[in-house]
Amino acid sequence: IINGLGTFEVTAGNNTFDIIVVAQNGSEKTYKLNVEVIDKEPIEVNIEGIKYTVVKLKDSLSKPEGYTESTVNINNFEIPSFYNDVIDYTLVGLKNDKGDIKLFRYDNNEYKKYVQIDFGNLSLVLLDLKEKDGFNNDNCKINKESVKCLSLNQKSRVKLIYALNIETGEEDYYSFDTKDNTFMRYDDEHILLLENQLIFYL
Repeated sequence: IINGLGTFEVTAGNNTFDIIVVAQNGSEKTYKLNVEVIDKEPIEVNIEGIKYTVVKLKDSLSKPEGYTESTVNINNFEIPSFYNDVIDYTLVGLKNDKGDIKLFRYDNNEYKKYVQIDFGNLSLVLLDLKEKDGFNNDNCKINKESVKCLSLNQKSRVKLIYALNIETGEEDYYSFDTKDNTFMRYDDEHILLLENQLIFYL
């Protein structure tokens, strides 16, 4: 029995497909099929020392929450994109040499890293951190993405991120509970209350 056969969409660059062969005794073996598609006119960009190729096929991209499908002209090519009119963001897909595709913000021929967090009805875009008194620079993982954050100390389960709400267009701090994996808009009163409780118990 051979699993994994069929018709698949491919994009420029390396495309990897898994073919699983099942023997009569039930044992399985996976073969990786690499298909190299050559784009005669690739649009290549370099971001933080990593080379990417602009994705030209819409079917290779997944529309993020809060965006509508659109196109943008890059190097005289109509490139599939996603647009949010509240925050005026245009996103395009970039593919690295391993075949991984991620969305990046495109603005005046510049590409910026884009990380969106969807939690219930809340959709946030991570922004550059702003310093906050009493907090230290830290790192945490959100949806398997390593991001910069702030914390009272490295052992604290609550981290702060600075983000843009794509539905309201407002920027603010949000607290992220690394244990419960939950978000809420940050309020200084919560921290002050916690600090007063600690002082009381001491």
